[in-house]
Parts: sequence; C-alpha cells; structure tokens
Amino acid sequence: MSDFAKEDFKDLKISNVEFVYPHVDHLVHYKPSENKTVECDEHAHNANWETSFTLEESRAKKLYALAEKHFKDRCGKKEPFGAIHGYNEAMYNDQLQMRFKAAVKAKTAKGKLNNPPVVVNPDGQPVENRNFWSGSTGDITFTMFPADNPKTGKKGISFILKKIVLHNAVYPSDDDVEQLDDYENPTDVQDKQDYHDLDDEIPF
Repeated sequence: MSDFAKEDFKDLKISNVEFVYPHVDHLVHYKPSENKTVECDEHAHNANWETSFTLEESRAKKLYALAEKHFKDRCGKKEPFGAIHGYNEAMYNDQLQMRFKAAVKAKTAKGKLNNPPVVVNPDGQPVENRNFWSGSTGDITFTMFPADNPKTGKKGISFILKKIVLHNAVYPSDDDVEQLDDYENPTDVQDKQDYHDLDDEIPF
C-alpha cells in the first residue's frame, strides 16, 4: 500500500492509557538473533521510537472496532481486515492486558530523518526526562493508516506515534537492575516485524 491518500491517515487521541515498554527517549530496534529489543542509532536497520499502551477491555474493543472500520472505509468491504499490527494480549498480574503499539521510524523510506515523538506534561511543556518506564500513565495521540505486513501476509492498520502527554511518570531508581538488553519482546512472533517491514513513504 504505497499510494496513500490524505484520507488514509486518521489521527486519534486516547486519554488515560498506561504505557508498556516505552522507548521514546532513544531509538530501538528488534534484534532477531537475540530475540530482544535493543537500543540503537538512527543508522540501524528498523530503528524507531515506540511504545505499547494498554486499555481496559471495553475501550480496547472500541479502539479495535474503530481501526477495523477505518480499514474498511479506506480499502473497501471486500478487502479482508487482518489485524492491528503490533496488537497483542498478555497476562500481567493474573489479568489480561490488551496492548496496542505505536511507533515512528527514525528515517523515511527515502532516508530522511524523522522527528522523535512529542512528549509534554499536562501544561504542554516538553518533558526533559523522557526515560519513563512501564506503569506511567498519560494521553497518547497517533495516526492510524492501512498497511500490509509482508512477513505475515496480513492487511490491517498500523499506528504512527505522534504525541504523548505524560501525567504520571514512573522512573528507574538506582536500585533497579533491569536493563533494556534483558528485555525479551513479549509480542507474538508473527507481529515482531509489523512496523519494521512497512517501508512505504509516509507523506508528512
């Protein structure tokens, strides 16, 4: 899906989400040989800023339905809707988490550097320490657009991360020993490359 129209892109803001594995203070990419997401620079293959976020079941289902509707509106009812790329479900503290992922690449398909996503406080001022952790809460704005996943063959919707309004930040302390390199991507294997294989030129 490389021939995009303005109407293919729909901005959406969701308030009061919980962020999961946010990486907006530095670029990361998935390293298949280690089955890990690791820090990288803008020259690394598939480098991007990203965050997952979780919603309670009722709002998660509503978002999923909105994404599917946008896909059908833009691609027609005969085009099968495969998935929201980057969506997965995981058990956390014996509860089901419905997670969505939004990301923005370090570079466009033509090699132009993208700006990192905006991260501000509720007063609209830039957040100096963008290294907040899972469990932080706030508002998220992203753009959803129809996209194919060549790895899985699924057609669906991807989310481009645009802005985070950070309300309650959780930061690491000196006693925290978990490192990014210790983090194994919890996303299903079929979804690990969803964002990274979309090389279409985004017209903004």
